[in-house]
Amino acid sequence: MSDASSSFHSKVLFDPQSFTLDTEIEEFCTEGKEESDTSSVVLHPAPSGEEARNEYSNPNQKDWVETHSRLYRSKSFVPKVNLGTNQLQRPSGIAVSPWSDEVFVVIMDNHRVAVFDINTGKYLRFFGRRGHKPGEFLCPFGVALSQTEQTILVTDKWKHCIHVFRKDGKFQKQIGIKGRSSGHFRSPESIAVDQYGTIYVCDTCNDRIQVFDKEGAFVREMGVKSLTEGDSVRQRSMFHQPTGIAVTPDGQRVVVSDFGNHRIHVFSSDGDLLFTFGQKGTQRGQFIHPECVAVDKKGFVFVGDSGNGRVQICRPDGRFIRSFGSKGSHSGQFSWISGIAVTDNYDIIVTDFKNHCVQIF
Repeated sequence: MSDASSSFHSKVLFDPQSFTLDTEIEEFCTEGKEESDTSSVVLHPAPSGEEARNEYSNPNQKDWVETHSRLYRSKSFVPKVNLGTNQLQRPSGIAVSPWSDEVFVVIMDNHRVAVFDINTGKYLRFFGRRGHKPGEFLCPFGVALSQTEQTILVTDKWKHCIHVFRKDGKFQKQIGIKGRSSGHFRSPESIAVDQYGTIYVCDTCNDRIQVFDKEGAFVREMGVKSLTEGDSVRQRSMFHQPTGIAVTPDGQRVVVSDFGNHRIHVFSSDGDLLFTFGQKGTQRGQFIHPECVAVDKKGFVFVGDSGNGRVQICRPDGRFIRSFGSKGSHSGQFSWISGIAVTDNYDIIVTDFKNHCVQIF
């Protein structure tokens, strides 16, 4: 269980209302850094960051941005579908299919990926099982679908790799092994694929983002700098456990949730930091352990503000629009948001790790 202890820390909690015991999962890496002090941080533009933010403020962009913002301000956010708890033991990553009206959900404790009808919520099928053989899971977490390759990619925190399946669920290959070198992982979580098939992975306990081509060959790292000190070279990361990642539909921007630093970073597809928004807190535009992110087809950003039990919606430049949800176990509430996806019709699908459910808004 050494791999398990490097990824999770559990606290036993007593719920006086239901008279039950539950566990609160806190993520940490045994060799991670101390949490950064972000109390005075609101925005951290890179040299080109202000230009990137202002892109959505010019007259040609401002009208449609405001129109799209009104769409979310007026949305009721009453759950249309709740997939319930019968077969969802700690759901985590989620992805909308680009080739069918289906949604793929990673069920961590069941060691499988479940497939549901996106319109009705009806359970359709599953693939995967627990085991040490190729294509079997120990701790599946994130999922992404590649339209170019017609494949399903699933991260495995305890096998420290990516499993690649054909769209029919047949295992194809594995990317990566445990380690710190390029192309190796330590407890990877979220994963995203752009329109060209490029793969972006939150290598969470190595505090970096790794980028691979559509064949799975390593391309580069993001958020890490190499520093030379005498005869030695060491790396310094801007992240403290990155857990969520999403790519805009045009493939030009990569959005990363920095779990330990309570921030959201926006990069160019080449790995240049454009800007950062958010800080630790409970007010709007602030986050406590943002676990996951998503983007809609217009580039608006959705943040799973897990520690605050809510989803926050932001413009492409990071400016706050609204939030929905609260801490709890009732319909429309969240206990621990673990995944977000947005459909082309702007329905928002949220997985809840501790409430064992998936809600569609």
